[in-house]
Amino acid sequence: ASVTPAPAGLALDARGNLYIAINDAADSIYQVLRSTAPAYSSVCVVSGATSTNVPTYCAGIASAPTLDAPTGLTIDPLGNLYIADSGDACVRRLSGVTTSTPVGLCSNDSTGSATTALQKPVSVASDAAGHLYITDTTAAKVFELVSGQLLDIAGNGTTAAYNSTNQDEQAAVTIPLNGAAGLATDRAGNVYLAETTNNIVRLLTEGLNFPSLGVGSQSQLQVLQFVITNAVDLNIAW
Repeated sequence: ASVTPAPAGLALDARGNLYIAINDAADSIYQVLRSTAPAYSSVCVVSGATSTNVPTYCAGIASAPTLDAPTGLTIDPLGNLYIADSGDACVRRLSGVTTSTPVGLCSNDSTGSATTALQKPVSVASDAAGHLYITDTTAAKVFELVSGQLLDIAGNGTTAAYNSTNQDEQAAVTIPLNGAAGLATDRAGNVYLAETTNNIVRLLTEGLNFPSLGVGSQSQLQVLQFVITNAVDLNIAW
């Protein structure tokens, strides 16, 4: 076993290598580590500064940008690692041994762009199509990165208690989020959001208004509406 104090996020790549976000505020150690499959017998640093516990960078990495409270991690279909650098208000991308900032303007090194400014990104997720989703807890929103721009997909920027009458079956961008945190995607492209303060998990489906449900709850009947713009033969399989 390796010493990994205050692990805050995990991700696995296609080879089974494990990535660990370290958010050790007590000792001011902020880094992302890699443990190589299949043995997982050692760790090295892929992003952030080295430390007493993990004093070496991974092969090919001579140095890496400083991090501040990294939390969520995800890996896209191309093998790029995305890091929610929450304390620096940005998302970093590690492609091979090269780091860039595709989202946000990092407060510590001014990399990135103010056009995609974030406040406190805490979670990231990538789906099979390579779409990148980001939870910003302070902004109370979930974003999708589209062609270099941030698109709101959930949250109206306010916080409130969960109310099934006013929130279920409503457009995701019109509802308040309270403690928006972890993200996950499934093979169908649905996005799941852990909303910690409201003690619920929300299901976000593009193009449909699905209810925000607590885990274990049963959804109501959904009405599916098609808009036909051209004459076509439409077959629906159930």
